[in-house]
Amino acid sequence: CCYVVRTGCAWRMLPSEFPHWDNVYKTFRRWRLRWPLCTNP
Repeated sequence: CCYVVRTGCAWRMLPSEFPHWDNVYKTFRRWRLRWPLCTNP
């Protein structure tokens, strides 16, 4: 998940070592919705 955040790379351009981009995106989205990285005060 941090690969895309750090590089600004498109999901479909993930390296082949990762699972299919769609699975990675769905997992990241669920994680992000459950545990936001930051919140507004």
